[in-house]
Amino acid sequence: MRGLGGTPRRRLAIGVAIAVAAVVAGALAAYLMSPTQRAFRAAGDIGQRMGEGFGAGAAAVLDVASDLREPYRCGFIEPLDSAAAEPATQAVGREFTRRGWRLDVSEPSTGSSTPGLTVGVIADTHGDLTHVSEIARSFADAKVELVVSLGGHGTTADDVTPVLAALASERWPVLALPGATEAVPEHRAAVGAARARAPGPILDGGDVRLLVMDGVAIATAPGAGHANQLEAGAEGCVPSPRSIAVLAAALANHPGPRVVASYSPPTGDTSSNLTLGGVRLGDANVASLVERGRASLVLHGLVAEAAPTENGRAEANAAAPTVLSAGAASGLPVRLLDGSMARGAAVVALVSGGRVSYRPVRSRAPR
Repeated sequence: MRGLGGTPRRRLAIGVAIAVAAVVAGALAAYLMSPTQRAFRAAGDIGQRMGEGFGAGAAAVLDVASDLREPYRCGFIEPLDSAAAEPATQAVGREFTRRGWRLDVSEPSTGSSTPGLTVGVIADTHGDLTHVSEIARSFADAKVELVVSLGGHGTTADDVTPVLAALASERWPVLALPGATEAVPEHRAAVGAARARAPGPILDGGDVRLLVMDGVAIATAPGAGHANQLEAGAEGCVPSPRSIAVLAAALANHPGPRVVASYSPPTGDTSSNLTLGGVRLGDANVASLVERGRASLVLHGLVAEAAPTENGRAEANAAAPTVLSAGAASGLPVRLLDGSMARGAAVVALVSGGRVSYRPVRSRAPR
């Protein structure tokens, strides 16, 4: 971090020394926890109990490592001041203009766009394609204009490619984030392989960090907040706090509705990050992006049991953002917080002016 003096390597050494203490404390906490807890939930619970000094050391390691290795796992970004716009491309009746990690998508050339932006959101197939095509049909019935895949589909390109291919359509682009399971090189390979045969654009949400479409800005927070939450290990994605700050500033400057899309939910007191066991999962980086970016809607995966069970509507209010879990799109039944069961879950959300509305998507296939 900039507060640590000396060369980048000296700052890295100082950060590592501080972080070692965090590792020791985390190992002790993990030893004292129930061995039946999942690693992600245990890591998140431990992280919430770490002191601010330990957190600063870990942040220093991530921040300085970003200076030494670009990107650091994924998502290392700098301000867009010097980024030049690339030539525009045409797809799904729209124009796509890229400038660095920002992508602007024009209104449809047909002029038939509904007010606001309708988004289909999917996560956590875990490589199970049982309900993906059915979910894509539900998205088509809802006339979505964008599909956001939040990750949780597997660690290899063979896991992820079929999911993205099944979601692709000539009606919408797909914004695909790597989650806690995806290895970044494999995710990129999957995006490339699916894109090669897709009827519509497939965008890498680890590369495109700000998508502006129909007046709505969507900032992406790929991966997870801590390396020990990654199924892909060192090949996974941990954005640096500095990159989150850069992205938050860009999101906050957008004059229209602002959305955060992430695999992990934000920390905080919300039913959307509450598990059946009463543990709250959350990523402090995502919470920072939501707060500093003044987002009014958060779309996340991971906490499948917190998926909405009925239609909802809320004011687009950055002071109290709407936080939605996409649920799990796999064929495995999931018990939700209200006691009901869901399979093949997803969400359709509409961001229109000062309002956010949403409805759950569920598989209708026989059990």
